[in-house]
Amino acid sequence: MVLIKYRIFVHSIESIFMMYRQYVRVFAWISALFLMSMTTLHGTIYPTLLGENNKITIPFTNINGFIVIDVVIQNIFIQKMILDTGAEHTILFPNQSIQILRLPVHKKIKVQGADLKSEIIASVSNGALLSIVNTATVRTNLILLEDKSFDFSQYLGVEISGIVGMELFKSMILHIDYKNNTITLHNSESFNPKLIKNHHAESIKIVDNKPYITSTVSINPNDKSNVTLLLDTGAGMTAMLHNNTDSTLTLPAVVVSGNIGKGISGDVEGFSGKVLRLHFGALEFQNLIVHFQALDSMYINSKKFIRNGIIGNQILSRLDIYIDFMHDVCYIKPLKGYDKHFEMDKSGMTVFSFGANLNQYYVKYVLKDSPADKADIRVGDVIKKMGFWNYRFLTLKNISKKLSGKAGDEIHLTIDRHGQKIKKVIRLRDLL
Repeated sequence: MVLIKYRIFVHSIESIFMMYRQYVRVFAWISALFLMSMTTLHGTIYPTLLGENNKITIPFTNINGFIVIDVVIQNIFIQKMILDTGAEHTILFPNQSIQILRLPVHKKIKVQGADLKSEIIASVSNGALLSIVNTATVRTNLILLEDKSFDFSQYLGVEISGIVGMELFKSMILHIDYKNNTITLHNSESFNPKLIKNHHAESIKIVDNKPYITSTVSINPNDKSNVTLLLDTGAGMTAMLHNNTDSTLTLPAVVVSGNIGKGISGDVEGFSGKVLRLHFGALEFQNLIVHFQALDSMYINSKKFIRNGIIGNQILSRLDIYIDFMHDVCYIKPLKGYDKHFEMDKSGMTVFSFGANLNQYYVKYVLKDSPADKADIRVGDVIKKMGFWNYRFLTLKNISKKLSGKAGDEIHLTIDRHGQKIKKVIRLRDLL
């Protein structure tokens, strides 16, 4: 009995000690959060991301044609998010790291999808703390998506927690330097445009904190359409035209129909085709493959209608660009080789990543009558090898590069289909 009581006593002491240690950890964590919030309350919250600076430089990573930056929410976690000049508000996706933050919800809203027609339910969290690497901390309103089926991370191959909209930059000048992978924020009052060398100034229109530029496009030899296009770093494409927004924006004679992108409301369907010329400012792009999407007639007839399409990040990444939100002007300098041919997919299939580390790959879409379709590649096929390379050594970037190779190249794949390994050969060709 003495031995049993002694064991019980020791066990009780150990239990108390373990509980005490857990309480200490929780107390330390709460204290750390309290100290961070107290520090914020005593002078580290600023009206803008610039804080007391006239200029701040932010590094970014170009991932699959998107600008990805490190953002800190509530002074706790660093989240990877997409800088999106085509979005007004900052939006968070419902992944695990965002859910851990347990942001307070103040109201429900409907968010318009990329097709400018569908709507999805979201929540608004007011006054959340936000900073970007190297910037000051500000309070801002965040939109929290609720649909867990949306997963942009599979599209990029890295965990993405949301998009950063332009409301945060509306009082400053945003310089996107694609050559050095940096974003620089400038105080609009102290900024001197004369110090910018070799850039030409172009008038833009800022609507809902988003930049629009007047352009001309020629789809056929005798056509010339004056269009308003959104400068959209959140679109991983060359450009897109809304072909039912102007009588001169007709589809080219040869088009390919299918999935043209992915937005917060899901897949975006449309067409791909060539335009003879796209011209804005002093720049011209010839024989350019762009996407076409028809808009809902109710949107075209509404007061919200303003654009005939977008200029995407594939074109913007060939420029050095300053966007002055306060004075409706941008300064553009083309980078060397800006007008060279854009390499496009020649397989007719789109590959997404999956798995805990997003380092496995499967076929998401297959275009009818494309090289992938003729090779009997099917939606859901898992890529195990590409050429000699095991999937562990692949990335979405080098998969995309391989599938955009020269017409006539053969891509050797080993796929897993329902547990069976199958070898396939895709012969690349121009789809347009």
